[in-house]
Formats: sequence, structure tokens, C-alpha cells
Amino acid sequence: MVTDGFILVGGRIVGTWTAMEGTVAVTPLRPFTRSEHVAVAKQGRELAALISDYAITAKRR
Repeated sequence: MVTDGFILVGGRIVGTWTAMEGTVAVTPLRPFTRSEHVAVAKQGRELAALISDYAITAKRR
């Protein structure tokens, strides 16, 4: 399963993400501040875990 989306900061699109097989790749449209980088990395890890859990559950069906 491949999923794509946008990264929003303050209501503005600042990057895109693509998730595939438990991995999330981020493409920034501008440099992230340090705090944005930390937040995006955290959300990416959470999204990757969610997608991995979903894929495991879907395979069991």
C-alpha cells in the first residue's frame, strides 16, 4: 500500500510525504526549522507504525 499526503505547518503546505511498507519518506518544500523537523520526524514515526499495524492486520484477514 502506497499513500501520499501533505505536511502542513500553520495551515501552509511545507512538504509532502509518501508512505510505503512501514516507511515514510518526507520531501520538504522549504527547509524545516529545528522544531518543525522534530515534529515531522515524530509524526512520521507514528504514521509508519500505524501503517505497519494496518498492513499486518489486513494480511491476517
